[in-house]
Amino acid sequence: MPGPKTPVTVVLKVGEDDLALAAVDRELGVLAKRTAPNPPLAGAPYPALDTAHVQRWLIAALGDLGELFRVEAIVPTAFGATGALVDGAHLVLAMMRPTAEPPSAIREAFAAAAPAPDHAGLTSPARGASLALQLFWQHKAYPDEFARARWLLGHAAYWGFRLTDGVPATEAASLIEGGQLAEVAGARPTTLARRMGWQLLLPARRDAHRLLGRLDPDVAERTELPRATPVLVGTTPRAAAHALVLAAGYDRAAVLTAGAGGATLVTPGAGPVDATRRRLVSVDGRIFTLARDLADAASVAAELDAADGGGPVLIDGDWPAAAALAGARAERGQAVLRIDDADLWAKGGALLAHWGRRRTPARLALEPVAADDCPPAGDGS
Repeated sequence: MPGPKTPVTVVLKVGEDDLALAAVDRELGVLAKRTAPNPPLAGAPYPALDTAHVQRWLIAALGDLGELFRVEAIVPTAFGATGALVDGAHLVLAMMRPTAEPPSAIREAFAAAAPAPDHAGLTSPARGASLALQLFWQHKAYPDEFARARWLLGHAAYWGFRLTDGVPATEAASLIEGGQLAEVAGARPTTLARRMGWQLLLPARRDAHRLLGRLDPDVAERTELPRATPVLVGTTPRAAAHALVLAAGYDRAAVLTAGAGGATLVTPGAGPVDATRRRLVSVDGRIFTLARDLADAASVAAELDAADGGGPVLIDGDWPAAAALAGARAERGQAVLRIDDADLWAKGGALLAHWGRRRTPARLALEPVAADDCPPAGDGS
């Protein structure tokens, strides 16, 4: 006779190009993971997410993990640079991919309507579309469909909406990371959002670690999970990963994440903001500054000098300029450490299910980066 199943929190990650579902135990160990690609929706009038594909895969993966473990909670995480317009049950327009490039007329009209970035530092990307620009595009190009929307949901909140029986929520980090829709201070709608009337579509705000609802009866039946399984509000993978960094005691650290389009750097505090930076809010309400599209050690070093956070630099992912950066920061006495963990998002998401109940710091696997003797190069080498 089989023994009792190990209790786990199941964490969903919807990335721009990939999907993952992880089973994480109470000690934040990842016991199993299911992954799949996240291809674009075919035939959409703009680059869009195939949410039906995600839903089918998610149901199957949840059922698979449910056979192996006792699921104590489900935590959705999803990239912030998109949002969902729903009529109470269904999408009224396909969710846009952040790589979508709006027509020049839409971008020009948006620039005229949107005020210059204010103290909140909510800037628009130089390429693709911020969440506010996506909504502006949809509002202008598809007014009839837009008018049917009852709720505007952040990306993670949309998947919570789908997993429960349609419970809506606004989560601050998701909207702020999306750009130009919510101010950092209090997650209030921006001037643009109020001008366009979008604030009327935002449901009540809930923190990422709060209970959103219980499993939708149909989802529970198809996955064979208990109807009472809690679904949390959730957040972005970046905010979830940062929650783990903070829980490990690295609240003054700068976190650099490697990516195909260049590195991003999150630094403590509300640092300087321009067209390449955006302010973010963590799951516990602390403010950070995100600098993006950093190609080499020199550009990262400049950001670190501007932030002057004083803590170490933690590198998440394989970044070719890490050794050059370590050499440059050694002169300033700033340690550069590599995070030896590909599942920060999963562990940070599971941490939300135990928010405020942990009595010991979370563990973070770190190793020092060997320093180059040469100064930081401008070519990323």
